[in-house]
Amino acid sequence: MTMSASLSILFAAAAVALPAIAGAAPKMETSSSAPAAPPSERASQPGAAAGAATPAAAEGIPPQVEAALRAAFALPDARMEIVGYRSFLSGDCSPNAAEASGAIEGSGRVAVRVLGADTLGAPCEGWSWAEVQVSARVWITTRPLRQGDPLEGAVRGEIREIGEIGASRRPLLSLADGARASRSLAAGTVLEPSQIAVGLLPGEPVLVNLRSGALSILAEGRGVACGRDRICATLPSGKRVEGHLEGELLVVEAP
Repeated sequence: MTMSASLSILFAAAAVALPAIAGAAPKMETSSSAPAAPPSERASQPGAAAGAATPAAAEGIPPQVEAALRAAFALPDARMEIVGYRSFLSGDCSPNAAEASGAIEGSGRVAVRVLGADTLGAPCEGWSWAEVQVSARVWITTRPLRQGDPLEGAVRGEIREIGEIGASRRPLLSLADGARASRSLAAGTVLEPSQIAVGLLPGEPVLVNLRSGALSILAEGRGVACGRDRICATLPSGKRVEGHLEGELLVVEAP
């Protein structure tokens, strides 16, 4: 066998053996730099990729961002937990201030505008996503209620997650003393502010005690709506009065 024939056989054997030893060739991966705006905003920009990244777990939330989220939290009777964070700032931008995009009234994603400075001290800014989870004690009816029925002894409290940000319906988080059903309610209803009344229901008969110094006059009246945390009635003369309840009396203090 000639030397050239031997070399041909060796090269052919190597071509078969090398892929088996080395395995399949690695796939080529491409990378891109992080965008400076939330995904929903990038989607509307020319040439931007569609879709939104959903944060899974917090990646070390800057204190400025956490402070901005706490300041935007609008439910004093609820609890908010920051469960995820995704930053789209450039790598050399260190945050020094942040502002949430709006009031936080439920669980969901919140866009946060972040301001900072780069390594040379030049100002920089960008957007981040924060994922928040809001929970609170809600009130649930334990039996059917008619309009005017007192809620005491007819509701139970239960900790639940408050719905997505932007939802139009919100549960009642604080139950005032003397609250009553403002309409008929089925058992198991999660109460909303519009479903309760504190004080008089519109059209409800009430005895009005008009007081002026040592003078006290009783008159019949009927409840009338006059705004949250206010109690009003109309007298037979058509005059509208405002006062406070003492037992079953609506006491109106005259100047």
